[in-house]
Amino acid sequence: MAVGLAPFGIRVNAINPVAVDTPLLSTFIGSGEENRARVVATVPSLSHSA
Repeated sequence: MAVGLAPFGIRVNAINPVAVDTPLLSTFIGSGEENRARVVATVPSLSHSA
């Protein structure tokens, strides 16, 4: 969206309220596939593909 609107001088800011799957994520959710699956199940765009 930002790239598409930039030529018109429009800036796009976005806040993503979802955790990103990085090594730091395990610090917050703990290790293990069960913890990861629990978090993924709360993300509507990911839960159907997991």
